[in-house]
Amino acid sequence: MIRTAARACLCFALSVSGAHAADTEIKAAFGQTFEASDNRRLEPNSTGASYSSISTLLVNAIARTARATFEVVGNLAYRAYGGPGEQMQPDLLDKGIVGIANYRTADSKYFIIASYQQRDASTVQLEEDGFATLTGYVNTSTLTGGFERQIGPTDSVSLSVTGTMTDFTDSANGSPFNSIAARTAWNRKVNRSLDWVAALEFQRLSYDNLTNTQSQVARFTTGVRYRHSPRLAFAANVGVGWFDTQNDPFGLALAPSGDNIGFVGDLLITYNIWRDTVAILSASQTMGPNSLGELSTRSALAMSLRHEIDHRSYWALGGQVGRTSQTTEGPTGFLVASATYGRRLTRDWRTELSYAYRMRDSSTGDGPTLSCQGDPSSRYPHPSVAAMIGHARIRRLVEHDTDDVGRLEVPAAVFDLLGRRYACADDEQDTVDLRKYRDHVVARQYRRQVEQDDS
Repeated sequence: MIRTAARACLCFALSVSGAHAADTEIKAAFGQTFEASDNRRLEPNSTGASYSSISTLLVNAIARTARATFEVVGNLAYRAYGGPGEQMQPDLLDKGIVGIANYRTADSKYFIIASYQQRDASTVQLEEDGFATLTGYVNTSTLTGGFERQIGPTDSVSLSVTGTMTDFTDSANGSPFNSIAARTAWNRKVNRSLDWVAALEFQRLSYDNLTNTQSQVARFTTGVRYRHSPRLAFAANVGVGWFDTQNDPFGLALAPSGDNIGFVGDLLITYNIWRDTVAILSASQTMGPNSLGELSTRSALAMSLRHEIDHRSYWALGGQVGRTSQTTEGPTGFLVASATYGRRLTRDWRTELSYAYRMRDSSTGDGPTLSCQGDPSSRYPHPSVAAMIGHARIRRLVEHDTDDVGRLEVPAAVFDLLGRRYACADDEQDTVDLRKYRDHVVARQYRRQVEQDDS
């Protein structure tokens, strides 16, 4: 991603015991994508080519203290559509904001996450179901709170609760619904390379429709995370999932009802073939609702390969096959294959060129239907070009000038961040020389910048 980033770091050293240093970081990123497709919505009978321009702006502000982190992320995405395949599709502006607060103690972490997102409904449906028939926006408001706690040298537990409200600007897209979900997990570190995890999730959904539909979803999984070597790592989970749907018997209309139980699990294998080439294989099957509130069982198998040609360019290949079975419709299969070439034009400018082929095979009461996108024999292939604009980063450090006064000492407790002193603390005098501290902070910020540039 080509981004523009403006960064400011502000550090104060106070001679008052208990004061803390704080870092403030602000980033901004702008992206521009142009896309042409012969069947963007994956309809059985395409109405023609589609052209789209997507302009995105993201602003991220982070404030860090000794034990707390506060982060706000805002994003805008303007989507302009054209072509015979988008005659009924208006231009849309996606928008969203996320606020995150974290607080750490010696053995615990507490967090609160609040967000609001308004997204193009056709894009959401295309990402999750593999096709697009909806119009308008999907509005989602979410509030999550929870904690993680270390209960021993090898064990930790976590608990989180999430409330979600979802509605649609176009009532034909579906019924508004509310959701409350809880998840608890136990993690045990078996050794330096192996972790064991067990998790239990429960979710309840309430739909604002004529039958006041209520749905419950539960999942239990257990698995391992294993790092065999610096080149090979994998994670696997297996378990069981269940969901049930009930309707108000006094409703004016009937909605589908019933329950389902089945296998859930996931697998992720990462292998560094060479120093500059990495392969990823993933597989999953899950049961539950998607962002549109549709209950389904979803299975997917994906593989990707990425090769760094040099420090400026790379290429990547990817493929995915999957199947979705909804309670109200027959199964739908999909296939996606893509190839991407990316290059860093300058330090802050990057560009990508990609080609994707998508196919959907669905079964309905009228029999199977086949939809394709990006057929090589088609007059309109499916390339997309993304150019993201960056700007030089700005850093500023504010510190006390000690060059003229010699050694200026303050209590080391002032610099006791995250439970440990900086290396410049004097163990015998329990004080800190601000000149050494200044040099230490500059070196720390330089290392952070190098790590970000390398990533």
